[in-house]
Amino acid sequence: MSPGRAPDVVIGIGNPLRRDDGIGPALLAALHDRLPPTVDRIELDGEATRLIEAWSDRRRAVVLDAVCMGAAAGTVHDLRIDPREPEGTPAVGTPSVSSHHPGLAAAIELGRAFDRLPRSLRVIGIEPEDLDHGAGLSASVDGSCAAAIDLVIEALA
Repeated sequence: MSPGRAPDVVIGIGNPLRRDDGIGPALLAALHDRLPPTVDRIELDGEATRLIEAWSDRRRAVVLDAVCMGAAAGTVHDLRIDPREPEGTPAVGTPSVSSHHPGLAAAIELGRAFDRLPRSLRVIGIEPEDLDHGAGLSASVDGSCAAAIDLVIEALA
């Protein structure tokens, strides 16, 4: 299949049993009735090769994840990855972008190296507060979910 022929995809990354690490699956669940039926929804653990497989041949991919960039807990990040740009975009250049290091950053670099990135890749995430064992998002992260959801809707418009 040539790039851009498969449906757009929203990928939620995370482990709901590690508090804010479950941001991706929580956002994906909250988007359930808000995404068009033509958009694929995939929940993953963040392993690089599975991510590459999920977004290959896509026109647009939106990845939802806990994004660790040193900002205040609850900060919403919107990282736009251009597959034509050389390595060093903020998401690739930041070693701990995802709480699944090196999964997301490695997937972006490998996808670029093997020409397996979608035409448009956005990483929409929230800075986590608590990555300990347990269920449920922290209050600061939960309070930022609506803003992240709005970004996803805008990304797919």
